[in-house]
Amino acid sequence: MGFNNAPITRTADAETFTAKITVGTDVVRADIQYKAGFRAGPPSITARDMDTLTAALAKQDRTVKFYSRAEGAGTLSAKDAAMLENLRQDPHTADAVYRTACKSFGQQPQPRNVVAAKTASTANMPQGAPTLRASAEAWAAFETAHGELFQPPYGLLNLRAIEAWFADEKVQWTADNLAQCYAELKAAQVFRTAATLTRGIHGALQIVKPYSYQRIVAMRQQQVVEATNAAPSNLTAVDRDAWEAVRRANPKVQVGSPAFKQLCSQTILAWAKAFVLDADSSLGSSDKRGQLSGAINRVLVQWSRNPNLGQGQKSIKDSRVWLG
Repeated sequence: MGFNNAPITRTADAETFTAKITVGTDVVRADIQYKAGFRAGPPSITARDMDTLTAALAKQDRTVKFYSRAEGAGTLSAKDAAMLENLRQDPHTADAVYRTACKSFGQQPQPRNVVAAKTASTANMPQGAPTLRASAEAWAAFETAHGELFQPPYGLLNLRAIEAWFADEKVQWTADNLAQCYAELKAAQVFRTAATLTRGIHGALQIVKPYSYQRIVAMRQQQVVEATNAAPSNLTAVDRDAWEAVRRANPKVQVGSPAFKQLCSQTILAWAKAFVLDADSSLGSSDKRGQLSGAINRVLVQWSRNPNLGQGQKSIKDSRVWLG
C-alpha cells in the first residue's frame, strides 16, 4: 500500500479558470488560464503560503477546487500491473477491494468478468505478512470512514504521515493498526484538512504539527502515567477533583500514599471552608468559629454522600473509606 515520494503537481480548476500552482521555499505562485467566454483577470497570483494563495483563488471564483498529483502517477511497473491484473481476475477479491487497489496506484479500474466469492473479512486476520487483499480491505474501510483526510490539497501530506507511522511501527496494514494510527496522529495534531486552522486566534502557534515518532512515543508514555495515577472510579466528584489537584500540585508525592491522602483531605477541607465563606462571609469572624465548623461539616457530608444511597442497595454505606 505504498505511496511514492515523487514531486507533486498542484493545480486548481474553477468555472472561470484553471491554474497551475508552483510551490517554492518562501513563495507560492498560481499561473492562471481563463476559460473561453469569461473575462480575464490577473495572469498570476503570488502569496507567501498555500493558505493565502487558496484564499486568493477562491476570491477570484468560489467554485475553485484544488488537486494534487505525483509526477509519473499512473505509470506502473510490470510487476505492479501484473498484480492488479491478478486482483481483477481473482474471484475472491471484492469489487471494492479491487477499486481501492487501483486508486492506490492511480489507475482506472477495468471491467471485471468474475463473480466475487463471498468470504469473511480478512482485515484483522492474524498473519506473519498481510496479503494485499487483507490490507486493501482494511484500507478501503479506513478511507471510507475518514475520507476528509484524503481531500486535496492536504491529502498527500496526511497519507505520508500515515505511511511514516507504519514505517516507524513496522506493523501490518490491518484495521486495528489503522485505527491506532488514526487515533495517535489525530491526538498529536498531525492531520490537516480544509477545516483545520493553521494558526490559532491572534497569531498563536500553529495547530497542525509535523509528524514526529518521538512525540508519539512520548504521548504513549504519558498516557501510561495518567492511567496509572488516575483517581479510582468509585470516588465522588469532589474526591476525584481533589485527587487530580493534589497530583498536579505535588508530582513528587506518591499517588495513593498516606501523605497523598492527607493532602487530599486538607484540600477538600480548604475547598469546603472557602465554599461556606463565599456563601456567608460573616462566619469568618472569630466569634462564629463554632457555626463555621458546623457549616463546613455539613458541606463535607453533602460532598461525600454516595450517590447510590437510597437506591435500594442496602449494602451501600455513606463513608469515604479511601481517606480513612
